[in-house]
Amino acid sequence: MAIIDESIDFIHQTFPEVAIRQEASSVIFEGRFILRGRYKDFIMEAAPRLKLVMDNNYPHILPKVFDVDDAVKYDHKFQDNSLCLATPIDIRLRLLSSKNISDYIDDFLIPYFISYKYWEQSGKKIDIYGDRSHGKKGIIESLADFFNLDCNDEITIRLLFSWAAKVNKFKKLIPKEKQYGFIQKYSNQISKLRKLGMMELKRYYKCFIKVSIL
Repeated sequence: MAIIDESIDFIHQTFPEVAIRQEASSVIFEGRFILRGRYKDFIMEAAPRLKLVMDNNYPHILPKVFDVDDAVKYDHKFQDNSLCLATPIDIRLRLLSSKNISDYIDDFLIPYFISYKYWEQSGKKIDIYGDRSHGKKGIIESLADFFNLDCNDEITIRLLFSWAAKVNKFKKLIPKEKQYGFIQKYSNQISKLRKLGMMELKRYYKCFIKVSIL
């Protein structure tokens, strides 16, 4: 529970207007989050009322952030008022070694509000750490960046995703003449992607295939 204790201490010191409530499987941070950030010459200051739900199994189970006042009018937001900060793959990869909720806030919540406030003031979007699309396209964008590929190279992306998720044996997926090159180029990234958990990867892959068929 060290991660939970350190996160509670961080929230208590950093956001004094946020109440902390521990439940059986999670800790809930709810109240006024005073957020500040900067992207190039744009300075962001925001004070949204949010409910951040942190599971006891963080970072394996990702947090969720809800817009308490329904004040955020942005397309990166779900119907239940939770904020769409990034794709699950992006978040999980960046939080693999996280020991504190501060990583989630610094890497995702603050950039989200920088993007939102910039759009609110200018009507334009800025690409901070990758402004992902929704659905299948967002998954492709995440994996393309991760493997350093072009988003249009969907065949290679799907092949690497299949390999990572062990959808089929490597020797059946990759033509024999290309196997050595794939191992040399992508094996380290495949190993890192698998740290997200095979069940999770298979679930994302099924989602990817399901959307691809439609």
